[in-house]
Amino acid sequence: QSPGPPAWSRVPDSWRLLQATLLRFDDGSRYAAPCASALTWQALALHHTLATLVANREPIDQVATAMRYVANQLPTIAECVETAVVEWTGSGRLFAKARALPRSEERVSACIADRAVIVRPPEIGPVLLVARATQRQSAALAVELDRSAGHVGRQPQPNLVRALAATLHVGPSRRANHLPDHAPAAALAPLL
Repeated sequence: QSPGPPAWSRVPDSWRLLQATLLRFDDGSRYAAPCASALTWQALALHHTLATLVANREPIDQVATAMRYVANQLPTIAECVETAVVEWTGSGRLFAKARALPRSEERVSACIADRAVIVRPPEIGPVLLVARATQRQSAALAVELDRSAGHVGRQPQPNLVRALAATLHVGPSRRANHLPDHAPAAALAPLL
């Protein structure tokens, strides 16, 4: 039986799933943020730079090197998302509509009234699962792109990629492409 597609090929889907799991949460601020976060601005800047390189028909070496740089950052971004969710939950600063969380008897009245509640640590399990899978799959993408660095372009951060590669070899139960088949459904269950 084939093990399925390589982990790096699922990176876009992992990021979409992570975004979908985060949509139900709020950071607890009373007012909507006037602008996107610094992380969002950096992601947009990276996207814009790559799109410009491709649109301007820059040499393939430059585009390949820029792609490696962007891919190298993805695991760190996923780790930052996971860390923020854990910290906000631990400090009582993560909120969600009660109906968007796993059902519990103590939250029945909050569900009926469609109220926001403070998210408890056990309720972020699906988000953490998806964030960790996204981090590992993104690391697999960075390592895969590094393999072609000798042929097209260069690797702008060889030490970072070596560290990412080392994280992928921690044993069969923590493979980069190890994401249980039920994980996407579990992560989105309250949304379905």
